[in-house]
Order: sequence, then structure tokens, then C-alpha cells
Amino acid sequence: MAEIEFGRNVDGLTAAPFILKIWDTGENELHILTAFSRIGERGEGERTGSKEIDAILNDCCRIMPDSEMIFEIIFPRYILYQTRNESFCSLDDYEIRDGNHFTVYHRSRLLDQISVFTDCAQFSDGTFYPEKWRHYGICGQNHVIDIISGSEPDIYRRNHR
Repeated sequence: MAEIEFGRNVDGLTAAPFILKIWDTGENELHILTAFSRIGERGEGERTGSKEIDAILNDCCRIMPDSEMIFEIIFPRYILYQTRNESFCSLDDYEIRDGNHFTVYHRSRLLDQISVFTDCAQFSDGTFYPEKWRHYGICGQNHVIDIISGSEPDIYRRNHR
């Protein structure tokens, strides 16, 4: 069974996952509900009524959320999170990360700037305030989520909701 582990390539995940829901609690706990993607059969899907477009779609495979592979990711303590439209994101050679869709960044522009827009700090002796943090990323079908957190995420498999 495929499982999520940030910083590793996820077995069985051939296309980017779907972000189904994002919410945070009053206790600064971040929740992300995500589904693996399922690739449909060639020609499966809705018809437009246009002969030309439907001919093109007959050669395509639909990508949709897999209701059997839903996960809730919880960051018990986060410092910052941001959501970007994936259409406006591109890979940056400056950044160093591990993992394909659930990533851990070792160097990123967001990490470089964290002390500009928060009171977090990394000191010259290598210590951190308020605690050591990491940059996690989820590269989804329509969204890219960046999370800076001092805690590892808890990940739970959920049934279809």
C-alpha cells in the first residue's frame, strides 16, 4: 500500500495528488486533506458536443482524485503556510529538495526569507528561534503548498468522505 513520507518519492503515485481541503485550527494546527490521483481509461470522461474536441479527448486519459487513497496531513505546530496556483509555479535550480510530490527543502527562497516576515531566526552558531524548522512542500494538481514547521507532520489514511 502506498503511503506518504515527505522527502521521498511515493510509490504508486504517477501524477500529482489533489488537494481536497486545507484548514487550520485556533491552536495553530494545520490540516491538509489530499488524495492520490487516479488515471482513467483512454477516452473516458465527459463529452463536449464538439466533434473536433471530442476526437481529441478520445485520445486522452482523465486524471481524477482517487477516493480510495485519501490522507489527512496534520502539522501540529506550523510557523507559516502558503498556497500557490500551480500554473504560476516553476522549479528553481537554486532550491534543493527531496521527494517528488511531498517534498522537504534543504535550501529554498522561502527559507532564506523566513526571518523577514516572521520573528523566526537562525543564529550564526546554528541555533534557531523559536525551534529548528523545516520547509515542507506539497506539489499538487492545481495547488502548491509550502509549509514551514518546527514539527514533523502526522499523516493518517482516511476513508472517502
